[in-house]
Amino acid sequence: MQKTYTNMVQDLLGIKLENLESASLRHNKFLFLGENKKLEQIQAVVDLAAAHSRTPAPLQVDDSFELTLGGRMMLDISTGVLENAGLALHYRFNCPYISGSAIKGVTRHQAWCEWKNASSEKKKKIDQIASRIFGSSLDETEDSDSEQGIISFLRAYSKESSWKLVADILTPHGGNDYTNPTPCPFLAVEKGSIFSFSLRKLSRATNEDLAQAKKWLKQGLVQHGIGAKTIAGYGWFIDPDHQERGIPVELVSPGFFGGANQSNKDDTTLRAPSLRGMLRWWWRTLYRDLLDESKLQELEDALWGSTAQSGWIRLRVHSDNPPKVFKFDYKDRWNPKRDFAQNHRMNQSGRECGLFYMAYGMDDNKGADQRYFCEPNAQWNVLFSVRNNPKTIELWDGISLSADEVLKQARAALSLLCQYGGVGSKSRNGFGSLQWKEAMSLQKCRTVAERLVQQLGILSECSNVENSWSSAFQEEINVRCKDSWTVLDRLGLAVKEVATEYKHNDQKAVFGLPRKIHGPFRDPLRHQNAKNHQPPQELTDTRRSPRFAAPIHYHLEKADEGIKVRIVAFPSGKIRNLETSEKLLKELVDSIAKSLENASWDAPQATHRPKRDKSNRHPTKQAPRSVGGLTAGKEVRVILLEEKTKKGGWKVSPVGMDTTGAVVNSVDVPLEKDVGDEILVIVNSPNPQNPSFRYKK
Repeated sequence: MQKTYTNMVQDLLGIKLENLESASLRHNKFLFLGENKKLEQIQAVVDLAAAHSRTPAPLQVDDSFELTLGGRMMLDISTGVLENAGLALHYRFNCPYISGSAIKGVTRHQAWCEWKNASSEKKKKIDQIASRIFGSSLDETEDSDSEQGIISFLRAYSKESSWKLVADILTPHGGNDYTNPTPCPFLAVEKGSIFSFSLRKLSRATNEDLAQAKKWLKQGLVQHGIGAKTIAGYGWFIDPDHQERGIPVELVSPGFFGGANQSNKDDTTLRAPSLRGMLRWWWRTLYRDLLDESKLQELEDALWGSTAQSGWIRLRVHSDNPPKVFKFDYKDRWNPKRDFAQNHRMNQSGRECGLFYMAYGMDDNKGADQRYFCEPNAQWNVLFSVRNNPKTIELWDGISLSADEVLKQARAALSLLCQYGGVGSKSRNGFGSLQWKEAMSLQKCRTVAERLVQQLGILSECSNVENSWSSAFQEEINVRCKDSWTVLDRLGLAVKEVATEYKHNDQKAVFGLPRKIHGPFRDPLRHQNAKNHQPPQELTDTRRSPRFAAPIHYHLEKADEGIKVRIVAFPSGKIRNLETSEKLLKELVDSIAKSLENASWDAPQATHRPKRDKSNRHPTKQAPRSVGGLTAGKEVRVILLEEKTKKGGWKVSPVGMDTTGAVVNSVDVPLEKDVGDEILVIVNSPNPQNPSFRYKK
């Protein structure tokens, strides 16, 4: 093991990690970044704090109040060994706390915002009160001597048994669809935690001073939040007496939401950072054919923020009722489980399940690591506000904008997301579709963008129309079905039908992932013909473009008589030439629209296979009725093998015989049967080279 300062401190103090009880010490001094993943180290701190937490004794104060966290909170992010991970943990009690200096800063900031937006007469009065409370003037242009304030802001501790530490994560995508995201895990306090805020009067303070400080503190915590990433929905508190409703959005299709631990049921909900990332993506689509890349990036950084500056648009997500969350465990080998398939009118055999085709990868893991999803009909409130609550903001030198215009940009982005996109894993495939009944139309959103460009005077010649609305293909199909699971299944079958036509064609790269054709391995598998086998071929240059997200988006929306499927595709010359992208995407959109219009919604979708041409069929010898101890039509006991057929069916071996064969009706084998179990079958074909059996119901 490499010798590090962490190892040296551990050896010097004679501390063993299994005996360590201080989460703060574990977090700040004993993180082994070279041997484990960051997320695992953060989870170790979470577990340690939960196992050895205590509550400090109450403080003697003049006034106090309690508030509940509306979003997760992180503080002092620059103090930890891990980047973005330094939460203030008490070194003895292992509980999270907010320092008095941070609380005083939030209170003073609220006073400054009130002073900034006040009239000239009121400004002087506010500044006089603030100077007494904080010990310095709010007007930074005036020279004033600092002195001690008359109100003491004490540490805020979390209420006993109300708090919970969690491992959280942010995944910035860099503003495009062709670079790999870099996940950044960190430590946070879970929303719903209750904190107690305390104030104490010093000798010169009056009750009026105390009341004003309390008012500013409460308003600051509710309106601005505390800690890091408040713009992204962290660190804000709920005031039960003055709670904003926001914009109501409803989940139409199942959503694969998740944070740092995607297989955690409690973490499966709509997260503000994820929603904010998708809003930024759809906002960019409004301006791709209006501004060149540099101007667009400058405007985006000013409104939404960047690593170098804080944005003006603040986003928060709140739900009155937690969503219903279930495990995505509906797959029986290659087929949907029987009850699930019957409830949603899906085909139960033949590996013809469009739902699993669209949700590929969500059901790969089993047991504890399996993904969870939010059930449709869940509802949230989305709250937009402008940082510091100004009347006007200055984007850059000489360019200003009203707060209402800034909020219009956020509402336009949400309108597009709630009509064309989704949130969470597989959101481009129709999962995680949100609906806002008062969403602006695409044309109105485009008008908002054009007016902003004209108002700011940043018109620029933009000849690149790739990935923009001016070159997009759109389609809208109304289906007679209100079950989003069924609609996703039929949609998947339609998409798969087109993808199959380009199975070994490198032009399919314009569809996005997967990244390879042929294969899947350099050497052929047992069922593959060695003469015709082709090694895997990369569809993209991974050195130049390591990823290419699908340029087509499917969105589900509730309609009067069923569900409306909205499709939008953005042609791009990033992987292949633009002409090829336009041709294939247009073909894909038209084919899907035709398939959905002709789909059956009252019964399982029939599998369409081309009929065999029997005109040139060569006569074959009839299989013998009895060969090698197996007799056609006779019952025999067999053992279920781990090896499966190419279609995912059971392979079996007759008891006492050295041969293997397939069960032709594997779908009828009871679900509780497992590898090594014996079942009774009927010999379907006694062919010694390839016998087959039929399960006896």
